[in-house]
Amino acid sequence: MTSCVISALILISFLSSSKENGAQSTTLKQVVRNDIINQSSNNREAKIELINDHLLNKGKYPQHGDHVRDTESLPLRLCRVTTAGVKAPKTSINEPIGVPYQCAGPSYEYFSKKLISFISKASKYGKDPEHWGRRSLPMPPNSSILFFGNSHTRQVFQSFMCQYQNEIMNVTRLLGADSKGSGIWDVRLPKNVTVFGVFNVPHVYSERWMELLTLSMNRSVDSVQVIVLGKFNTFNDSVNTTFAQLMKNMTTGTDADFERIRPPDLNAIAQVYSGPIVSVSMFSAADIERYQTTLNDTADLREGGRTNIHPINGREYVQYIGECATDKSDSVGTCSKDFGSTKSRGKNGHRCVGSSGGHPDLIAWDIIEACYRLLGS
Repeated sequence: MTSCVISALILISFLSSSKENGAQSTTLKQVVRNDIINQSSNNREAKIELINDHLLNKGKYPQHGDHVRDTESLPLRLCRVTTAGVKAPKTSINEPIGVPYQCAGPSYEYFSKKLISFISKASKYGKDPEHWGRRSLPMPPNSSILFFGNSHTRQVFQSFMCQYQNEIMNVTRLLGADSKGSGIWDVRLPKNVTVFGVFNVPHVYSERWMELLTLSMNRSVDSVQVIVLGKFNTFNDSVNTTFAQLMKNMTTGTDADFERIRPPDLNAIAQVYSGPIVSVSMFSAADIERYQTTLNDTADLREGGRTNIHPINGREYVQYIGECATDKSDSVGTCSKDFGSTKSRGKNGHRCVGSSGGHPDLIAWDIIEACYRLLGS
């Protein structure tokens, strides 16, 4: 019996055992964005002219412990996936974590040119060219991080781990929920860095989600140095979807109630976890309103003395690189603004990843920089 099956049985057994905001300041956006998100005043201003070959990691990244004087000379950490073309089976990369939503074709190539162009001018937009996308490790030594959310959070985690696939020492899937990578992951990197991933699990639909998560992770959530918090799907979000059926199957006969219990939001997490929280919105345009709520909640928490919460807008770069989404998870797709039966699906879909990387890379880099800042490294 595999560890995933054992973990699932423990979870179901444990669940079954006990069945049973005010007005905001008009300067809110300025306070949150200037004090938390943008740290351009401390960035080293530099004019960088980078050719595509350098940006696409043609160079060799140093081995662990190598001393590098100028990190700006290092190749960028992009999750690059070479495919056999549109409609081909997806490329197997960084298994068992994997990289779904792979793309190729003219639409993706057009998008990738805009992506590379934006990266080459990143300092213009307040990014530190010395570190953004170039860290030798995604976290400071002796630290841990928990990615916690839905499939959009999972996609950032998958690109995050793909960027550091050569540094991965061990991967354990503690709970498997689907073939796309949902469930619970425990990944070990050099210098005692641990990365946990918890995605689309039934735990969050129980009032005892913290207790259950600790059990499934074999580690107290309080002992994790940083939580990357995404969105959790609600019942109303998920009517007539495969996710709704999955949660129904996983919670039947337990005290978790997918239909009636709302999963924890930023405020709920902040009440039970005192460490740094990086709150990341989805790539989806449908999550814009919730991101504004996150900014409001962050400002309220800051007024109460909670200064270690950092919001990241998952759609911040769309204005520069455009939309590039696909629903294909098992075969290679191509990016499109609109596809499928829902006209706006392209704006709400998962992001394409291909030979030049993808939108998730940029969000992963922002998370990494936020972690180094919040942990004082």
